[in-house]
Amino acid sequence: MEFPGVTQRKKNVNRLLELIKTYKDKYNLTQVLALYSFITGISSWTVWEYCKVLEESGIISVDKNTNKVIKIVELKKSEPTT
Repeated sequence: MEFPGVTQRKKNVNRLLELIKTYKDKYNLTQVLALYSFITGISSWTVWEYCKVLEESGIISVDKNTNKVIKIVELKKSEPTT
């Protein structure tokens, strides 16, 4: 059993990743994070922490010069084994 806070954090990180995928070519990362914060009402500091989770886990790569997402790793959901 997971705690509700952990489940909600996973959902928020996944939603942020979807938004990054959608807008990565049009906007830089700071703009996407600001948009996500505005849409959800989550503080910008918390949204930045979600982004760091994605960066440190290697799911997204960010060009530090342009602040653009240059690579997104697609994770495949594994089927539960019986």
